[in-house]
Amino acid sequence: MTVYSPEQVASVTDPDARRLLTEQGLPDTHVTSFRPLHDPRPLADDPRYLVFGMWDLDRVPIGLDLVDGEVVSVAPRRPEVYQVNTSMRRFVESLDAIQAATPLSPRNPAYDSYDAAAEHVRGVLTRIDPEALADEAGFWQTIVDDIANGDYEES
Repeated sequence: MTVYSPEQVASVTDPDARRLLTEQGLPDTHVTSFRPLHDPRPLADDPRYLVFGMWDLDRVPIGLDLVDGEVVSVAPRRPEVYQVNTSMRRFVESLDAIQAATPLSPRNPAYDSYDAAAEHVRGVLTRIDPEALADEAGFWQTIVDDIANGDYEES
């Protein structure tokens, strides 16, 4: 786990997010494509967002909206942000859910197909954060689609 000092997350106003970052930390396993930064930093284009990690496949910044506590992804080379989860806690729970479901392939006796693996993950993520799975083109829905197509490989 990557745990942060209170000084590193001083700009985080959401008490649950701050507590999670300083006490529990962020998963740094190589099961998902998420990699926490060891030194979170404000997003260069908009200091409203604290970048705390990268989605490794595309090197997509993952940040915390300091105003409303949502976790967002930042479009590469564009100032657009997209919701990932409604809170930091739900983001960590989502990462943990994917880790618990791996391997996400028919090689795992729990899944008969990539579609079955995707449906399992979709169900778990929907229970964790229904709003985050509501958008058909959303962050987690894209991951679920990649699993269903056999295109998601754990790092």
